[in-house]
Amino acid sequence: MTNPPDIMTQNDPQSLWVVFSGESEIRWINWFLKKGFRHCYALINDGSKWITYDPLAHKTDIAIHHQISANFDLPGWLQARGLAVVKISLPSFKQKALPPAFFTCVEAVKRLSGVRKLSILTPYQLFKELTTRAIHN
Repeated sequence: MTNPPDIMTQNDPQSLWVVFSGESEIRWINWFLKKGFRHCYALINDGSKWITYDPLAHKTDIAIHHQISANFDLPGWLQARGLAVVKISLPSFKQKALPPAFFTCVEAVKRLSGVRKLSILTPYQLFKELTTRAIHN
């Protein structure tokens, strides 16, 4: 028996990118976060559609982009518009619980991407960690 095409299985291809933006909905944050790295969110391609996971200050926005073909180079499109985009390997999660932390875009994306370093607090620190991992993988 096969799965219907709209049901994802563990064997389906999945890709994950972290997108970094210079825009923040919190004005005062611009005073101390690095220009171009004031917010981050995740971009997922499950092989049939694009999905964004965007942890905002007032809510977490999860959107399935039915209007965009899964074959469209959305990460490239975002980079062409000045956003930093890092493709990462899908993490294999450890079973050990992470300690409590403030809910920020960085913390949400760290947990989604398997980054466990407590010292990473800003989008730019996360960018440096992910680009270092990408170089070494």
